[in-house]
Amino acid sequence: MPESVAIILPCYNEEAVILRFLGLLESKIGQLGVRFQLVVVNDSSNDQTLDLLKTWQPQSKNIGITILDLFFNQGHQGAIYQGLVYAESLNADHLIVMDSDGEDDPEAIGELLKYRHFDVVKVYRGKRNENLRFRIGYQLYKSVFRLITRAEMNYGNFVMISPRILKSAVHFSFIHFAAFLTKQRCTQTGFVWDKSERLGGESKMNLPSLIDHGIKSFIELSKELLFSIFRLFIFFTVVLLIGIFIVLKKKYISGEAIIGWTSTLLMLIFIAGLICLGVFIIGNLLVNILEKYKQSNRVVLYRVVKEVFPA
Repeated sequence: MPESVAIILPCYNEEAVILRFLGLLESKIGQLGVRFQLVVVNDSSNDQTLDLLKTWQPQSKNIGITILDLFFNQGHQGAIYQGLVYAESLNADHLIVMDSDGEDDPEAIGELLKYRHFDVVKVYRGKRNENLRFRIGYQLYKSVFRLITRAEMNYGNFVMISPRILKSAVHFSFIHFAAFLTKQRCTQTGFVWDKSERLGGESKMNLPSLIDHGIKSFIELSKELLFSIFRLFIFFTVVLLIGIFIVLKKKYISGEAIIGWTSTLLMLIFIAGLICLGVFIIGNLLVNILEKYKQSNRVVLYRVVKEVFPA
């Protein structure tokens, strides 16, 4: 039997583009010699997206479609998670996650399948179509992310994962899927592919949504963020000890006068170190609580509207 691939497609209010996108997707994967199950996750759209999805029928024999309708709007990452929960029952050989507005180019799927032996294959973002303000904000976000977490965030949700990573994602859950993948100890690779233009209307990823997206990525990598804070504590401690040594040396060995603001500066460094240590301890406590909550959060929050499997 040919290999099977499940493609998770979260969508929200995509009535202007969803049928065009599915037609484009089918034209790119219909001849790849792989059985595809498209899992379209309707994130409780309030337009005609769901009605349009019900009318779409794949013409290629190697393509099936499942339509999931979420009970309430769960956001982009929540929709991806619910799609993965359903996909676990498909026992597919590989799983692909991509957006359904056309910006994730379906033609890249053929390239993804060349890396079947990796657990995670990322489509690194090439040329973008957003405005200058957004691109500047995105570059700033990537720089801050790299500085704090020591990891690269040059890809989005367009990835292919193995069943092993699927099980990890469903069991542990996530707030930010791409950041979650950076934590996985597995074989990972990727390639650069330019983003396409959205098929219709403006992209939902504007500057405020980028900020929200960035905050979620830091929450997902909260342990790495906390260790950055702990490194700050070590830095302040070392500076404080050096400062105390210099003051004592000047006062009791060299007999030099101590500048009046020195004690104030040392006290501020001491307080900054205490704050970093307190944030590190309390943060670790909260992270442990969050991880226990996430591991017990596997809840099915969708209804299956349509299931058509490949021939």
